[in-house]
Amino acid sequence: MDGRLKYPGLRVELIGYLKELSDIQHQKERWFSPSSNEIVGISGEIDFLIDSQSLNEDARGAVGLYLHEAEVEAITEFASAFSDVVDDLVDIYDSAGAIAHPRWPEVVRLAQVALALLLKSDGESR
Repeated sequence: MDGRLKYPGLRVELIGYLKELSDIQHQKERWFSPSSNEIVGISGEIDFLIDSQSLNEDARGAVGLYLHEAEVEAITEFASAFSDVVDDLVDIYDSAGAIAHPRWPEVVRLAQVALALLLKSDGESR
């Protein structure tokens, strides 16, 4: 983890959400067959990416906090596509509706791109 970032814990959390959103098989297995009483589905992602961090509106604001400048474009593209899908849902926490959305494959692909970039910055591999 890059020590120059002010909030590396938020970066770890973002990477966790990107890992989940970049794996459609994981989504289908975990979101629809929970093995515990924990909250599963798309709600945590919405809360973090859109409600708490507003990455769909201002990813650049996270530079130096938990993003590097070189990651802003990928995160912005991903978060905008994710937000567009959420905006189209009747119930914003409808995980099945999100996965069935015609743009969901694009969200998954953009999550993969963003995840790879963040992991590369951190010197990790997927």
